[in-house]
Amino acid sequence: TILRRDGYKVIRIPYVIQMSTEVIKTLFNKDKEVEFKGKVVRSIYDSPTFRIYAFDVDKEKYPHIKRTKYGNVSCLGELPELGIGITYEITAEEQDSKHGISYKVSNIRRNVPTSAEDTKIFLEEILTENQASVLYENYPNIVELVKEGESDTVNLSRLHGIGEKTFAVIVRKIEENFKLADLVVEFNGILSLNMIKKIYDKYSSVDVLKTKLKFEPYSTLTKVSGIGFKTADAIILEKNCSTSFSFGKTVGILLSPRIICSVDLGLG
Repeated sequence: TILRRDGYKVIRIPYVIQMSTEVIKTLFNKDKEVEFKGKVVRSIYDSPTFRIYAFDVDKEKYPHIKRTKYGNVSCLGELPELGIGITYEITAEEQDSKHGISYKVSNIRRNVPTSAEDTKIFLEEILTENQASVLYENYPNIVELVKEGESDTVNLSRLHGIGEKTFAVIVRKIEENFKLADLVVEFNGILSLNMIKKIYDKYSSVDVLKTKLKFEPYSTLTKVSGIGFKTADAIILEKNCSTSFSFGKTVGILLSPRIICSVDLGLG
């Protein structure tokens, strides 16, 4: 370990290796994660901070994904409310417990509805058929409006049968499924949906949230209840591990604001 004059601590690893995504994954046990697509069959357990769902996963496409005795794939974690019958892209880590094999989810996302049919299907997941029709007829771009932070432009007087409470549910569902879920993906699952929600509540703007996390990560994270300095430091360290750069005969990975992991490439 060397302390540079500019205040950065350099940790030198005396091995000749090729720095790659696989090396970074190994450093943080990301090599245990698997990616697959699955359709939600049913909800097994539901609470505000923890949920378990059974997924139907194609055996031919994903033969390595292990099933329960019921033939489904069990996925769990700090998940948003998922739509029954909807297909999601999942990144998760296999885990074995007394209840059998399950997958702890780090990332989960669904495609943003782009067609009229897809939008109506999404709305009908959270509304009655009549409410979904009324909302779509008046605001066919409702998903984009919410994603862009323009839900306050919606005139509820035009939406028969949809009051403030119902509309608040619609906004929350869209935010969780598309807006905040994208941030979970962007941060590689390091920040859970619950953490993202808490930070979002402070700023109510995804763009502001991104800027704060990029330029003021410590102060932004520690404002959230339950996140202390050590937790924030661990989150920032793992997020910044994806930032690599070159100096001289070594390749460095910025592990945290003042620590560099330097890997000697053996070039002389």
